[in-house]
Formats: sequence, structure tokens, C-alpha cells
Amino acid sequence: MTEEAKTQAAGQESGPSVQKIAINFLIRFYIVFKVLKLYAENNQLIEEQTRLLMEELNRLKAAEPEIKFKIKQESIFFNQQRLKFSLANYHIFKSLLEEFRRREIGQLDLSADISRQELIKALSIFCQKRTGPEPFEAIQAELAGQQISSLRLEKMQASEHLLSPEKSSARLYFLSILHLREISDREKENQKIKL
Repeated sequence: MTEEAKTQAAGQESGPSVQKIAINFLIRFYIVFKVLKLYAENNQLIEEQTRLLMEELNRLKAAEPEIKFKIKQESIFFNQQRLKFSLANYHIFKSLLEEFRRREIGQLDLSADISRQELIKALSIFCQKRTGPEPFEAIQAELAGQQISSLRLEKMQASEHLLSPEKSSARLYFLSILHLREISDREKENQKIKL
């Protein structure tokens, strides 16, 4: 086996675990995001969930030096790799996608040295209800006002904002075929369906 093939095989072996860590981080991110809508930042539940979020972030930092989540074509990408959500966490994926879309956030970059307090402040800013015409600019201004520099955002591209119902239905149809094929492939290999 050549060195290139070994490197590629090692990358494929580490790929799913990095994906799982990234998905776990997004699940924790979603939980803290939702809980911050209900409680103050100093609440005990927020403290516990933020601690768990930071643990996932540290695992993610250990696995990947760069942390970038990008919203593109009805999917969430982590460092240019599409995250595959299972049936059990698909609702979280759709909710996160919608929350990012409402706020016009196309990319979220986390610095390796982000502190817990900065992350809580940033999430508090994200979860505020935005009624203005330009929510992304309001979030950017607030992040700058709070001097949060370890978290960087990019605005969503205009083509990603709203899909027509026809395009959305067609995409859903073809995605369901893709998932059906994945399930049948797993069945052939006698693997259980991951929920």
C-alpha cells in the first residue's frame, strides 16, 4: 500500500468520528441556544449545558485545528465536509438551519482560543429575536460591541435565503431517494439503522 493510499485510508477512518464530534457539538450548540431563550445567562441549567458544550468544543478542537460551519444548499458543512444527520437528530438539523437562515448567517467560524464566557455572550446575542430588516448586521454590530473576536460570522449568500416551494419539494424528493439508497445499502451489509 502506498503512502498516499495509507493517508487516504486514515482520513476515511477519522472522517466519521470527526463528523460525529461535529454533530454532537451542533446538538449541544442547539440545546444552549434554546435554553438561553428561556433563562438568564447565570442560570444553573445554562451553566451545565455550557460546560457540556465546551467539552464538545474541546473534543472538536483536538480533532480539527480549524472549526468552520457553513450553511449551503440546505445542508450544514463542517470544514467543507457535509454533515450527515440521522433520523434521531434531523429535527435539530432543520431547526438550526432555519435559525441560521432567519439571522442570515452563512458561516460560523470559531477560534481555537474562544472562552466559555465569549461563547455564552455570542449565543445570547444569537438567540435574541430579530425583527429588523437586516438581522445579520445587527448581530455583527452587537458582537463587535461586546468585543467578541474569537467568533466570526459570514453573511448567507442571497441564493441561499429562500427556496421556492417547487425547488424545495424537488430537493426533498431527491434527498429521500438518497436516504432510501443509504438504508438499503446498510440492509445489504446487515447494519442497523442509526437513530
